[in-house]
Amino acid sequence: MFNYKSKRLGKVVGATVVLLGMVVSTPAWAVPVERDLYVTDSQSGNIFAITPTKAITILVSEADILAATGATTARFTDNGVYYDQANDKLYFTDSESDAVLVWDGATGIVSVVASAADIELAVPGNDSASPEHITMRDGMLYVTDPRSDTLLKIDAATGVVTVVTDEVTFEGVAADGLDVDIESGIAVSPDGTKIYVAHDEDRTSDTAGAIYEVDLLTGTPTLLSDDSRFSDLDVFLTLAPNGDIIIANDSGSTGDQIFRVTPGGIVSGFLSELELEGLVGGDVNLEGGIIFDDFGNFYIAEENTDNIYRWLVDDFSAGTIDVSSGALFVSENDVASLFSLSGIDYEGGITFGRASIKRDVPEPASMALLGFGLLGLGLARRRRK
Repeated sequence: MFNYKSKRLGKVVGATVVLLGMVVSTPAWAVPVERDLYVTDSQSGNIFAITPTKAITILVSEADILAATGATTARFTDNGVYYDQANDKLYFTDSESDAVLVWDGATGIVSVVASAADIELAVPGNDSASPEHITMRDGMLYVTDPRSDTLLKIDAATGVVTVVTDEVTFEGVAADGLDVDIESGIAVSPDGTKIYVAHDEDRTSDTAGAIYEVDLLTGTPTLLSDDSRFSDLDVFLTLAPNGDIIIANDSGSTGDQIFRVTPGGIVSGFLSELELEGLVGGDVNLEGGIIFDDFGNFYIAEENTDNIYRWLVDDFSAGTIDVSSGALFVSENDVASLFSLSGIDYEGGITFGRASIKRDVPEPASMALLGFGLLGLGLARRRRK
């Protein structure tokens, strides 16, 4: 009897230790939370922060950017943004200075990580840089440069720029060795070993666009999909919660629609042009960013209306949304009127940043109390027996 009770107590204590270990070892930024949405506005040159309750502030002003770049204006045309949750830093690119920049959340200061000149020096034969889409892995920024059609790696700490994959290498795996146009969004694969990057349609030969996966260690690209429906991929892509690629197709021969692409290269529809136009109330323009929040809800910054729309999650593990749940999240007027702007122009990326309000996740203190409660329950049951 004593051995039996001891085993039961051991199981309770063991479960409690595991639970408490989860509390201690899980980093704060890995816990799903409500986050502020960061949105780039090409018209004002500002980056706005929108809380889950739709309070809007200017996170990064055009003046902040100009102080760092020395340019006369800031602009976000197909420019990406990436938020480093671990270090509270926002990385982004700017079409006017053609620089890669960072906003430091601790100081509020914007600085240049890599200038256009730094990028030009790193790419042989490239006399002008145009960094656009951006992501991050292990302290390294990965950036597309459509002017040289290369994938670059930039050390976030030192600003050193190197080429991961050049144009010739991309063309070596393109259909029939056709010219590539590397100006779509990028994302790191769920296992952290690959970068997904797309090239736009080859208009001269009317050949469809394509999605590649690039090995981060070797820079070797592999053709993931060159589906015939890819007619205008010069905008954004993101990852669904299940790891599928969600990529926007902006007009072209197949119209404005959003596709799902599995890591195995299988293509299917995610949001059709008809579904998008039914929500927007007219023609749509997918030049703006797309993103999922921590809970699997999906957001679009739509460029025609310059509104932000949201769809609610359907099945998180499958990476699906409730197509019928699409609704206006924040309108152009909500932002423009607040800051006395003539209008908004969403042509750049969006991302989720700082944590705001936790939801559906126990607080660490509550989890710890639960663990101790289980331990106490086990001891009490042992005494009764």
